[in-house]
Amino acid sequence: MKKLFVILFIGAMFLMASTSPFKKKLIGVWKIQSVDIKGTKMLHEQLGLPFIEFNEEGGFMIKVSASGEKGRYSIKGNSVTLKFLVPKKPVQHLNIIKLDAKEFDYNTTDSTGTVNVKCYKVSEGEKD
Repeated sequence: MKKLFVILFIGAMFLMASTSPFKKKLIGVWKIQSVDIKGTKMLHEQLGLPFIEFNEEGGFMIKVSASGEKGRYSIKGNSVTLKFLVPKKPVQHLNIIKLDAKEFDYNTTDSTGTVNVKCYKVSEGEKD
């Protein structure tokens, strides 16, 4: 009985250690409020009303206007890695600047350089 308890305890500790402190905060639907590319700031409405949703199972969905893209995400340190389901679409790395219960700010790099993004949480699950 003691061996079973020790094995379960060690397993629980391993799972707790491997879970990022950011994951719980990241889960939910985020309104992409603004994107800043080389000093040019575009707001939510100008971007096609984009949202990004992260679920507890490691999936994400980005929705812009009527189209959307899905994939899997992982978190390591202060970086969120997005792997899209679309074949040959490059992996995207989001560097967390700020992540709390209401705000998610990150930057990423694309062909134009560094892109700074501000998001606000709109719900804990599917977009209303």
